[in-house]
Amino acid sequence: SIVKRIAEQHRAAVTLGTTAGGRGLTVTVRFPASA
Repeated sequence: SIVKRIAEQHRAAVTLGTTAGGRGLTVTVRFPASA
């Protein structure tokens, strides 16, 4: 996917999850802090 490729290029982590009510999708993209 586009998100996965961008995350890999920037050494980011992508996490998928569900909402508290279980009726949606959460996508978290964490980029490392700049050195």
